[in-house]
Amino acid sequence: MVCGGVHRDHDADPRPPGDAHLHVHADRVDLPSGSPGGSEFIRPFRMDPQHDMPPPVASIDIGSNSVLLLVARRTADGRWHTLHEAAEITRISEGLDASGSLADAPVGRTADVLRAFAATCRDLGVARIHATGTAPFRRSTNGPDVAAALGQALGAPLHIASGTEEAELSLLATTRAFPDLPDLLVLDIGGASTELILHGPHRTLTRSLDIGSVRLSERFDGHLPLPNHRQRALRAAVLDALRTADILPHIPTGIPLVGIAGTVTTLLAASLRMDRWDASRVHGASLDRDTLLPLLDTLCRLDAAGRAELPGIAPKRADVIAAGALLLDALMEALQAPTLRVSDRGVRWGRLHREEDP
Repeated sequence: MVCGGVHRDHDADPRPPGDAHLHVHADRVDLPSGSPGGSEFIRPFRMDPQHDMPPPVASIDIGSNSVLLLVARRTADGRWHTLHEAAEITRISEGLDASGSLADAPVGRTADVLRAFAATCRDLGVARIHATGTAPFRRSTNGPDVAAALGQALGAPLHIASGTEEAELSLLATTRAFPDLPDLLVLDIGGASTELILHGPHRTLTRSLDIGSVRLSERFDGHLPLPNHRQRALRAAVLDALRTADILPHIPTGIPLVGIAGTVTTLLAASLRMDRWDASRVHGASLDRDTLLPLLDTLCRLDAAGRAELPGIAPKRADVIAAGALLLDALMEALQAPTLRVSDRGVRWGRLHREEDP
């Protein structure tokens, strides 16, 4: 996972988004004129004649808050080499709780980003794009129609993952990233929901909590400073969600905790005062509650503008990061976890492994 709006460039820069927007209606989604067809990037497999290796493959994850692009090439030893990664915060779920549907403006922002990502894929010679939509498409009344239209804007089908499938993809990415952890608990904090995935040699148990950084921020005015009484109310909401999920009795004491997605990676970057994204310092690093709590106190005292001035905090994530940090700390406290390992690999990596690995 990368900080919102930060591009990790290995070979090429993405082109800027276009100006055209989708128009969302109660019963349809209108594409702007000139949008590409839906199969442009589903190309026959062929070797790269210059390097005698397969062409790159892309995986895109469209969540409630951000859109993530991964372009990777399989090497001769079977591993995946990252050529390019990018993240843009479009907040497609903006206003979803109030209206029940995905609105014109955030869908348009997302379409613009997908066009830019499609241009990057063309520049890099990508053979296939695997695009995955998560919670906002499942929760909205017009989710399937929007997914179809965004797939046309991208030039590749957009698959809506079920809640169970999303958890499976996150788990697959995590187990491939941390083969040294046969038992683990994956904590995936999204914008609209939070997934807990308990995995061991003999069983896998998943629970989805109906809370996330964006939803909690909208509910508790997270763009403003968060006084103590509002912090307590937010923590109580997290505990209520945990009790409803009924997962705590099943979690062994001391099981390793792995945190994925933008909230966790952003908090680690902020704790390191990272001015420029460096995946090598994030992926696999540990985030302790002793480190998180002073940062949490700072985030809650500031408004969104103040948080955006902190190193490691992307301006477009500043309004939701305090709520996300409170959510993370409440979960770690309830799980009696003094630390967690951080992974910047989530759904997009899981989809890549599922579709492309032997």
